[in-house]
Amino acid sequence: MKQRSILIRRHTELGSEKQYVLLFLAVVALFVLQASLDQTALSTLFEVAVAGTALILAFRLAAAPRWAMIGISCAVSLAAVAAIGQVMFGGTESSAKALGVVNLLLLAAGVPALILATWRHPTISMSTVLGAMTVYVAIGLFFASLYHSFLQFNPKSFVTSNGPLTTSAMHYLSFVTITTVGFGDITPVTNLARTTVAFEALIGQVYLVTVVALVVGRLGSERQAKRPK
Repeated sequence: MKQRSILIRRHTELGSEKQYVLLFLAVVALFVLQASLDQTALSTLFEVAVAGTALILAFRLAAAPRWAMIGISCAVSLAAVAAIGQVMFGGTESSAKALGVVNLLLLAAGVPALILATWRHPTISMSTVLGAMTVYVAIGLFFASLYHSFLQFNPKSFVTSNGPLTTSAMHYLSFVTITTVGFGDITPVTNLARTTVAFEALIGQVYLVTVVALVVGRLGSERQAKRPK
């Protein structure tokens, strides 16, 4: 009976690890799509599909209640239908803004769910590492989407001398900010944009310091517990 219980637990852990791998790959795919593709109706459809998949996986790993899973599934479905409609019938400026907001909400809901799922791990494992890495990339994607939304509603939020500020440019700005590289070729102008950029830089530093401290501390506790008394 004990051996069977161990096998069942191991099977569950392997299934969970596969979901973390899929989630990490989905977030990386979203990273590549936003960094390399111009904003078109088709690229928006791909982004919504990948972001929706990542969101559902994050909520499953967080063991979200049934009502939350139903709500998220409905939101993803509506976003996908809107994106498909944009591809088939042509997009307008208002529909592009709506899809941008939906994509922003997908990322905003997925990050807390993944943090909760990773925090629940009793021991440090590959799933824990993948979860922490995915959260870091997802935070960058969230701010990239946020910056793009700023441009949608106020094109003067940022300025640059290197051509138009596209989705890829906002993606670039987010990740040079969260890593505190800060090349300075894209500059926030409005108070809201400046505050948000500074906040992302602060989150990037605090996150790395906190995660490293927690992982090292928990790993040390595990080794201490395994030592023979």
